[in-house]
Amino acid sequence: MNTNTGAIKAANLLTESNLSGSGTLLYDLRHLTLAFVHHFSNSITIFDTAFCLLPTVHTIDTFTRYRANYLAHNQSAGNSILYKPGGNWMMINYLSQVYEGKIYVNSLVKADNETLIKNKHNTVIDVYDLLSGNYIESFYIPLRNGEALNSFNVSGKRLIVTDLTSVSIYQMP
Repeated sequence: MNTNTGAIKAANLLTESNLSGSGTLLYDLRHLTLAFVHHFSNSITIFDTAFCLLPTVHTIDTFTRYRANYLAHNQSAGNSILYKPGGNWMMINYLSQVYEGKIYVNSLVKADNETLIKNKHNTVIDVYDLLSGNYIESFYIPLRNGEALNSFNVSGKRLIVTDLTSVSIYQMP
């Protein structure tokens, strides 16, 4: 919005299509910025309190929508798992949190550089800068007894994690 003329550029405004589908809406009080983390794609829609769009963030997951069927195990040399397109939509971004200008996203997609064992016993949190959308880092949270996370919260230098049977507190670097 031009503060002198009051003119609004419609191309920069948030529309219904930007928030279509399932996702989590987050608000960063410090930067007066909102983030809509899409569950079934690698997109994060960022906008301000005037509903003006900021640059869209794409997570480090390598596909825009995740739709796969388990095809076979050990089809080639090594411990490869092969997937083919099709099947039901699968969630990419499960849980998310915004804290002091950073977006924390719990991705359910196994990275190419992760082993099946590491992926089975840990879950990953990817961290992005809220305003620039730049990827900052990833870290792993151990899964107790193979249970999925119910929630997580970043507060100061602490990460508070819940699953079905416990609450864990980790010190952040």
